[in-house]
Amino acid sequence: MAKGLILKHQFILWLALQKKFTTVDRLTTLGIQVDVACVLCNTQAVETLSHMMFDCTFATQIWCRLLNWIGIRRLEHSWEEEVTWLSKVVSKRSPKNTILRFMYVAVVYHIWMEINNRRFQQICRAPNEIAIELHIAGQMQRR
Repeated sequence: MAKGLILKHQFILWLALQKKFTTVDRLTTLGIQVDVACVLCNTQAVETLSHMMFDCTFATQIWCRLLNWIGIRRLEHSWEEEVTWLSKVVSKRSPKNTILRFMYVAVVYHIWMEINNRRFQQICRAPNEIAIELHIAGQMQRR
């Protein structure tokens, strides 16, 4: 993982990359009974890693806002396609790619936290609120 990234964010991303992320589809595969509806977008979409990070309208709003702020116009694809794209992009060293790397890791962590907060604590935040928080954190990181 990259130097300077927050350790707990890196760990959650590592779990996701290893496909060890606890998602509803993974829990049901293990025989654990869980409501399959997505707690973020309130649809009956099964909570898979790809849905949570890129197919869910909640997550898409966060991604679009943050990518627009750093000047990237891109439609999100599946989890695997996004990981492949990001790996290629951030391998080229530039300030923008460094920001993108930090942003990507932070967004994955914050989406995971939002799911857990909604499911276990009934605390809900708007996607715009999370995007602004991450934008401010990114601005502070640059200083």
